[in-house]
Amino acid sequence: MLELKFMRKLFILYFLLNVNFVFAESANQIIAANNELVDSSATMIQLASSIQANRFGYWQNGSYTIYINIDTIVHMIKRDYKDLIRAREAYKTDTVNYARYTLYINRFFKAYNQLKTSRSTFDLKKIVVYIGPENKEQNRGNSGLIDLYLKRLVFAGNAIVYYKGRQIYTLQVSEQADSGTMFSSVTKIFYDSIENCIYTEQRWQQW
Repeated sequence: MLELKFMRKLFILYFLLNVNFVFAESANQIIAANNELVDSSATMIQLASSIQANRFGYWQNGSYTIYINIDTIVHMIKRDYKDLIRAREAYKTDTVNYARYTLYINRFFKAYNQLKTSRSTFDLKKIVVYIGPENKEQNRGNSGLIDLYLKRLVFAGNAIVYYKGRQIYTLQVSEQADSGTMFSSVTKIFYDSIENCIYTEQRWQQW
């Protein structure tokens, strides 16, 4: 059960981060991966006005800069690091898969230590953490996994967001039909211009 649960989690990360491996289960996991990020019925996201923290991590996304408590990201990485270790146990007699998991675990451990020992304000795009084979582009940082963590924090109202250098307290949510494609709709999250989104989420057709 633990292995199945984590395999589902890795499949979701594959879809969202566009890594080059598949732990395939079904299209239902892809649908769930999209739907769990932002409620399609929402029209506004309330952002944090302040966060109690000694150290902040930040992530710039175009006109937007997101600030979060670094300890929150440390906790998320540690959680997934432990999940990877537990999942690896199923492959003790499988040299290839055991080595693959070990590669992932080492990345998470390095990222955990880098954030755990960081001081003051830290650029989260410097963190190299991903699931998949070695990739020169991903080894430069700008981690899709960290971006996913931040999305969850923003949508939950647990992040401070600046827009064009000024703190904002809400984001608008607009869902638009996306006919003629494999997506049923596109959800755009923005401050004052739908053409300048902090995030765009695509929802799959329910087949």
